[in-house]
Amino acid sequence: MIEYDVVLEDLPERVAELTVRLRDMMLSLGPGITEAVSGQRLDYSVRSPLGYLAPDRTGVDMGFVGPFDPPLRDPEGRLQVSGRGVVMRLASAADIDDYMRRIARDAFAQVQARAAKAQKGRATTEQDLELDARLEEALKQVSRGLRLMSHHLQVMQKTAEQKAASAARLQGLKRSHKKKPPAVPPPLPVPPPVVAAPVVVEKAARPAPAKARRPAPKARPKPKAVKKPVKKPAKVTTKKKAKAAPKKKGARRKR
Repeated sequence: MIEYDVVLEDLPERVAELTVRLRDMMLSLGPGITEAVSGQRLDYSVRSPLGYLAPDRTGVDMGFVGPFDPPLRDPEGRLQVSGRGVVMRLASAADIDDYMRRIARDAFAQVQARAAKAQKGRATTEQDLELDARLEEALKQVSRGLRLMSHHLQVMQKTAEQKAASAARLQGLKRSHKKKPPAVPPPLPVPPPVVAAPVVVEKAARPAPAKARRPAPKARPKPKAVKKPVKKPAKVTTKKKAKAAPKKKGARRKR
């Protein structure tokens, strides 16, 4: 199946025949015309959009893509403005006449001239685009070099910071070793001694010791009474008094 046959499916025979004849006319307008199927429409172009055929169950709309300057000649007023282009409604193959073919040739001539002008301008534009591409590539390389340089600087800065931190840490360790004695590991925890429950032993009650009686003090023997000799009174003279008789030695005093 040819691609454009998809557009002709489910169309009445009259409209299908009209579509085939209009297609042949569009392809015969000049060299370089290409055809493409877009849904239920046939699009034509010659290095730029030329026109289209849009069939339905009652007829075919043949349109040409503008803008057209000068406008296409249409003394009979068959063309209707549609966006930047024009469109003509055809109902049967009998509507294809010289008037319609002349309008199609004028539209093709203007589109071809516009395409050639655009191609000439595109050559200059291509040179500019090439220069722009080279400039963009150079800018990309410069930007890539700047990013790489920035990355290297960041790595160098981070390395310097790490070295400074390591030196400061080492200096602090040296100072701490000088000032502080070596760390002694803490003693191992000593488990608490197991204390056995006290055993209560009931002691038998001892009889109270008898109080020792002190021996009664021995009675001292009474001293024997010594009979004192009866002194005879001495004779007293008138002139001299008699002296008292001296006491005998060894006499004890009564207690």
